[in-house]
Amino acid sequence: MALTSTVASPAIFFLINGNGGERPFVSKILSKGQTCVMDRGFQSHHDFDLLQEEDKHFVYRIKAKTARTVLQENAVEAGSHIFYDVVVLLGTPGRNQTASRSDVVGYQIAEVKYYVVTDRHYLTAEQIATVYKLRWTIESFFKWWKKHLKILSPDCQKQVWPPVSNVRRLDNLPADGNLLS
Repeated sequence: MALTSTVASPAIFFLINGNGGERPFVSKILSKGQTCVMDRGFQSHHDFDLLQEEDKHFVYRIKAKTARTVLQENAVEAGSHIFYDVVVLLGTPGRNQTASRSDVVGYQIAEVKYYVVTDRHYLTAEQIATVYKLRWTIESFFKWWKKHLKILSPDCQKQVWPPVSNVRRLDNLPADGNLLS
């Protein structure tokens, strides 16, 4: 699903089986110059290079143990929640290393450490962390969607929310994706 940048409402979405992966749709959802914000499950060094070749951008959370070759270390302010700011090639040399450089920022909220990678090199470490934190707008939208539109996935055997007569199953939605028709 792609959200509009102004009102955080869907601009486009692809319906898949609940067990399917979304990674194949990222390039289709993004237009040239746009940025996707994704979580660790979508990490793919090959896809980072492909997106950059297509002039599409990313801010992804990566696993803490992701192999990386540090090309440049940037200063981090003492006492900041940002603890790591580097320019890297991701992956293992000779195996799955990216061809294009990326920025990796590490920050901590409460006791949780996050590592976020981007190709938006002009952003500060603080801005990169903020962009990733804003991804929760998507999660909030899904929560609202399930609650107010009473949407069930095609493979759902029972309704989790209180039973209603106007439940719309995802396999019965209009082909144009218009949820209000």
